[in-house]
Amino acid sequence: MNLKTPSQRKYTDIRNSFETHPISKDLLTISGEDSIKQSVQNLILTQTEEKPFHPEISSGIYNLLFEPISSVSVTMLEKAISDVITTFEPRVLLEGVVVVPDEEKNSYGITVIYTLVNNPQPVQVQELSFFIERRR
Repeated sequence: MNLKTPSQRKYTDIRNSFETHPISKDLLTISGEDSIKQSVQNLILTQTEEKPFHPEISSGIYNLLFEPISSVSVTMLEKAISDVITTFEPRVLLEGVVVVPDEEKNSYGITVIYTLVNNPQPVQVQELSFFIERRR
């Protein structure tokens, strides 16, 4: 019996773009650290009741985007992102969340800093950065 330990497990997922292989027409996959990074971003961007049978999986950040940009809204966004990652992504250890408002564009720059749990390689800090904005 050949059981893999969690440190040897290879995480694989379908790409968010749903690209297909040109010859086999199979969906392309993403694996390892990139798979976990995609999962973290998906968790942050998931809206309330968007995930079937799991309405509790949501960061709620889209509700906060229509609040006036202030230090309070930045703190609320950081807390919402931290909560969803620590609750629903056991493969990462959250090191920090930085939210930077851009009042001119009505958007926020988000940076999530984390390390991978059960990673056989030496501890490496991972960073995920992207922007979110209000949409009507």
